[in-house]
Amino acid sequence: MTKKIKNPHSINKLTLSVCLASLLYLAIPGSSEAQVRSASPEELVKIALKDKYCLTLRFNEYPGYAFNLWFPELAIFDSDLDRSQAADPIDGVWLAKRHGNLQVTGRLRAGNKSMDFKCTLNPLSASSIMLELEVLNSGQVDWADYTQLAVCLAPADDNVSFSDTTGEHSYVNSPDAGISSITSAGVVGDYNHYAVGGHNDNTDSIQRAHLKDGFVARESTDGKISISFMWEEAARVDVNPGGLDCIHSHPAVGPLKAGDSKSLNGYILIGDGTAGEHYISMKDLIEKYGDK
Repeated sequence: MTKKIKNPHSINKLTLSVCLASLLYLAIPGSSEAQVRSASPEELVKIALKDKYCLTLRFNEYPGYAFNLWFPELAIFDSDLDRSQAADPIDGVWLAKRHGNLQVTGRLRAGNKSMDFKCTLNPLSASSIMLELEVLNSGQVDWADYTQLAVCLAPADDNVSFSDTTGEHSYVNSPDAGISSITSAGVVGDYNHYAVGGHNDNTDSIQRAHLKDGFVARESTDGKISISFMWEEAARVDVNPGGLDCIHSHPAVGPLKAGDSKSLNGYILIGDGTAGEHYISMKDLIEKYGDK
């Protein structure tokens, strides 16, 4: 004997409700013990637009210290005298969110030379960020080996803990002394430019010495915390302990033929420890993410 269903519509509604409830259960974060929620980029590093060419970074593991990142400050082509001018350095800088990360794009020109760039600021943790840079030689001539982007990092105005007016707390990787303050690397005045490796510009009269790589760091005034900055391949490091109070690591984007492109990564890291200890951590970051 076949048993009749008195109200088939109620059964259909019940089945639909159960299905919807199951879908909602799977969609709600934390509804399954096996589901692990990862932090969003905004929860790791807060990135704000300070002005047209400057971003403010606040690492959530060290929220009391803010830093300004000028990306890019300008492009330097064949020599320090051949560069995009500060008065009109960028045709257009566009800042956009891409999957929670901030992306900076634009163009820099000097005469018949032109550089298109795109950089994604990708937080790796609450104390580190990766700069994923792509450049295109969009001009009419090939770039020389010296071609670079000037990228500047400085403590924000209220971040006096990382101010350095003498160079005593600013560190580079000297070929002779290793990680050492610029007071031992030869400070002359407020502006100190150091070529990296074979990248050289004979017209730059304030270039001081050749460094082993593009590592640069600033220790806090109490020596307990450091912030460091490094590109996989750098052309120059600048340390300006005077009124500007900034450190630079310039990615080496030349030589590059007209129409060709190049990609490389940079890293900013803040944490406890000395500049020397940071150098080890920075090399670990490059080894881990350099091929990605």
